[in-house]
Amino acid sequence: MFHPIRDRLTVWYELRLIEDGFAVDVDPRAHVELEKLLRGPVRPLTDRVIAAGLAPFVFNDDHCGYGGALVRNASPQGWPSYVVKWPTGRFHDRANMSASLGTLFSALSLYDAHDAGGKAQLLSVEGVTTDVGYSGADMQVIVTPALRRWCAQHAGERLVDVEEIMHDALKAMGANPERFWQQADIDDEDRLSFTADTNASQFSGDVPIGKDRGYTLTGHNLDHLSYQFALLGALAKIHDLARAEGF
Repeated sequence: MFHPIRDRLTVWYELRLIEDGFAVDVDPRAHVELEKLLRGPVRPLTDRVIAAGLAPFVFNDDHCGYGGALVRNASPQGWPSYVVKWPTGRFHDRANMSASLGTLFSALSLYDAHDAGGKAQLLSVEGVTTDVGYSGADMQVIVTPALRRWCAQHAGERLVDVEEIMHDALKAMGANPERFWQQADIDDEDRLSFTADTNASQFSGDVPIGKDRGYTLTGHNLDHLSYQFALLGALAKIHDLARAEGF
């Protein structure tokens, strides 16, 4: 099981790596809204996916050559599962999927508002694509006032081991963590941006805690998808800690 993307106390969806791609398992209470948001033409991926049964939508990008489909009762919990196959061809083409990941995470972020405890939404994910397939795609995660207030109470504390998260994400992508470590810096707009440093022997930096309004995640080629996994995994852990304290 890969890092859950969001709150483990009220689990709406989880990300799983599979042999030839990844799957987002969606709580049955949530997948109806997901279908409405991402409804589109069905494009079968494999006989196995067809046999499992397709929902009436799938995202596609013919230029990048990948697609996904909602497969009913495919997850370990018996939840519907949004299955995405790695594209064939050059290894760095995997990064092209990040544009559709942004769209998917945007849809899934809606479900924080459906928390069974009636708590306010803590995170919002916005996907923005730019020159997909060459420059990658940017994604911004907005940290809401409720979560910022909690973060302010823990300013300066080391709450998340970003090095561990990034290592796992890179390894899961098939990249060599020792070669593709990233470095993080805070820019003038209080955002966290990751830039590749293939010469770095280790990760330096933490997810900042404090006044930060949002985190902008940018990447390129091989590592782009792992950037998104790493940031979302880190924010998910912060999100869990805040929920556990009653936020």
